[in-house]
Amino acid sequence: ASTTFKLLLSRDGGATWLNVSPEKEAQSWYAPACSQSGQYVMTANADKINYVSYDFGQTWVISNIGNFWTSTAISINGTNQVATALYDVHISSDSGDTWQIAPISSILKSGEQLVSACVSADGESITIGSGRLAATGQVLLSKDGGESWEKASALPATTAWEALTCSADGQMIAACQG
Repeated sequence: ASTTFKLLLSRDGGATWLNVSPEKEAQSWYAPACSQSGQYVMTANADKINYVSYDFGQTWVISNIGNFWTSTAISINGTNQVATALYDVHISSDSGDTWQIAPISSILKSGEQLVSACVSADGESITIGSGRLAATGQVLLSKDGGESWEKASALPATTAWEALTCSADGQMIAACQG
């Protein structure tokens, strides 16, 4: 028997949970993120289908960017959204209506997969973590909403930067080695 996994959402601080899965069945769900108000929600499933909700998880739209989101992040008001898709970073500055691929290919190593992301409250500071199949991972930084990128050179080499989070102003960044 196969297991059906659900995408659950709480609108009352975790007291109750609702099944808001856009599909009746999915292998599993990954990379959820929501804006501060909860109006904008993003997620992906193991069937490589990516979803965005513009109405607090009531309805879902399939987003055809990338092949599989490995992580997502949303600015405080939902205007700026970031999704990593293994070898690409997709950025939206209009609440997910249109997407651009960030210019990072020149600083990625061969086989380096993008696995984590965080974004500041205003969407200008974006941090991306990489690793997995590459021998070492790195943390990539943008301070201009994804127009330009640099490596966080002060970090040690590791197999992967599996999880990231950042403060509202993007200055404080916590990065977990995997």
